[in-house]
Amino acid sequence: MITELSDQDYIGTALTVQTSVGFGITLLSIRLLPSFVHMVSWTFGFTFLALGPLIGILSLFLLRKEPDSRKIGQGKK
Repeated sequence: MITELSDQDYIGTALTVQTSVGFGITLLSIRLLPSFVHMVSWTFGFTFLALGPLIGILSLFLLRKEPDSRKIGQGKK
């Protein structure tokens, strides 16, 4: 989606930012999970990790409402 929605002059920068943010979120999750599990136990430990996919799904639903979303996937929704 980055390559289809970004300004063509800044695709490389946009991909770099996306990769860096993703890497940062991964590092943060790896660091925080043991502390979270220590507080609530493994029973609820993976609930913390489920937040990422949930936010991603919600973001994609919100993106569908944007007019630019027709550029994604050759206009197929």
